[in-house]
Amino acid sequence: MSSITPLLNAVKNLRFAKYVEHPIKTTLRLKNANDFVDFRKREFFIENRNGLQVLTKFLSHKDCPVKIFVLKYYMLDDGTNERLENYQTKNDFKVLMDAVKKNKSIRALKFIGKLSNHQIKNVCEILPRVGDGRPLVYLKLSTKCVNDDQLEKILKELQFSSLEYLHVTENKLSLKTGKTLKDILPKLHHLQNFVFEMNHPLSAYSNEIDNNLFMKSQTFRKDFEIAVHNNISLTNVRTDFDDQKTMKQFIHSKKVSFDIKDNAVETRANLEFWTNCNNDIQLLYQIFKKNRGIRQIGLSDKQAPQSIRNQNKTRLPVELRRYIHEFLPSSINNKGGISTFIDWITNLRYAIMNIRQKVHVESPHAFVMQKESAVKKEKMIYFRANFPNMNREEMNFLLNINDRYIEVLLDKIYRYTRATGIYRKTKDAKPPVFRRLKLKSVDEESSSSTKRKRKDSTTETTKRRRT
Repeated sequence: MSSITPLLNAVKNLRFAKYVEHPIKTTLRLKNANDFVDFRKREFFIENRNGLQVLTKFLSHKDCPVKIFVLKYYMLDDGTNERLENYQTKNDFKVLMDAVKKNKSIRALKFIGKLSNHQIKNVCEILPRVGDGRPLVYLKLSTKCVNDDQLEKILKELQFSSLEYLHVTENKLSLKTGKTLKDILPKLHHLQNFVFEMNHPLSAYSNEIDNNLFMKSQTFRKDFEIAVHNNISLTNVRTDFDDQKTMKQFIHSKKVSFDIKDNAVETRANLEFWTNCNNDIQLLYQIFKKNRGIRQIGLSDKQAPQSIRNQNKTRLPVELRRYIHEFLPSSINNKGGISTFIDWITNLRYAIMNIRQKVHVESPHAFVMQKESAVKKEKMIYFRANFPNMNREEMNFLLNINDRYIEVLLDKIYRYTRATGIYRKTKDAKPPVFRRLKLKSVDEESSSSTKRKRKDSTTETTKRRRT
C-alpha cells in the first residue's frame, strides 16, 4: 500500500475538512455551514461528493492516524435524493461509512446535525461487534440528530455491539424514548457510560425548564431510573441534574411543585447509588472470575484414577477436562455464567452472616468496635483460605462489605435477569425460578433413547381387558 502522506495532504486541502493533529486524539472534522437553503444544499452535496474518493482512501488506509471522526452538518447523498444530479443516485453516505468500518484507528464517532432514516441504517451497520478487533468505543448523537424511532434502532443494534460510551444530547425526543430505555438499556451488556443531557420535548416552550425533557417529565425520569436499576454494566450515568447550574435553576423554579423537586433529588441520588452498585457488582465478578476455575469446579482437583461422580468408572484425562472447561459459560452476560455468579454471591453472603453471628455468640458483651475488629479478622481468615487470587483493593472491598449490602446487589442482579428474560417472572414476592443451563455429566448415561420402542399389541389388548 502506498504512503499516507499524499492522502493526508489532499484531505487537508479539502475546504470542508479540518484536520487537527494530536498525540492521543487526532481529530478529523467534516463540516458544512449550517445553511439549509435548497440551492446551497445542492452545492454542498456536489462538493462533498467530489472529495469523497480522497476521504475513503484516507480512512481505509492501514496507517490512518485519525482517532476522532466528527460529521457536523455534513451533507452526503443517502440514496433517496433523485433530483440532486443527472446521475443515478448512489448512497454516498454509505460509501463513507464503509470506509469508517474498514478503519482500524477511529475510537470516537460524532454526528452533529440531522440524520435521515437511511443514514441511521448505515450507522447501525458500522457499529463495532464483540471480537472484530475495532477500537471504536464512543458514539455521540447531538443537535437534532435523531428522533425517538431512530434512537430506538440504534439502541437495539447496541445489544450486539461492544460500544462502551453513548452520548445523546440536544435531540427532540418524547416519552417513548423513556419506555425504549426501560426496555433496552438493561440488555446493553458492554455499555459503561451513558450521557443524556439537554434533550427537548417535541413541542417548544418558552420556559427553559419546560424545554428540557428530563426535568419536565416525571414519567420519563421514572422510566430512566428503572432502566438504570435493571442494568448491571453502567458505571457512569450523567443527566441534566448532574449540572449544578441546571439543578439549581430547577430547585428554585416557582413553577415546579415541592413534590416534583423532592422526586427529582431522589432520582439523582438513586441514579448515583445504582451506578455505584454496578461498580461493586463488576468488582465482585472480577474476584469471582479469578477465584473459580478448573480446580473450583472439579475438573482439575486431586488426580484420582476413578471418576468423582461414579467410582466404578475411570477418570477422564486432564487435557480433556481442561478442554471441557474452555467451553463452560464464564461470562456474566449468559445464563450459565450469571447463575454460577449468583450462587457464588449467595454463598458469600451466608459466609459473612455466619462469621458475624459466630463473633456475637462468642463475645456477646464486647464493645461494638471490638466486635467489628473480630469480624474483620475472621473474614480475612476466611477470604485468604477460599479466595487466594486477590489484590489489596479487592481484599479491602470484601472486608468492608456486609451481608445487607450484598443482598441489595443480589436484588439488583435479580432485576437484571428478569429484565433480560433469564428468569421466569413470578406472581409472588419470592425470588424467581431460574432457567438453569445444565451440563450433562460425561459419566451419566442417557436416560432417553433416540429409538422409539414399539408397543406390543397383545400386551396392550390384555391391559385393556383387565381394566
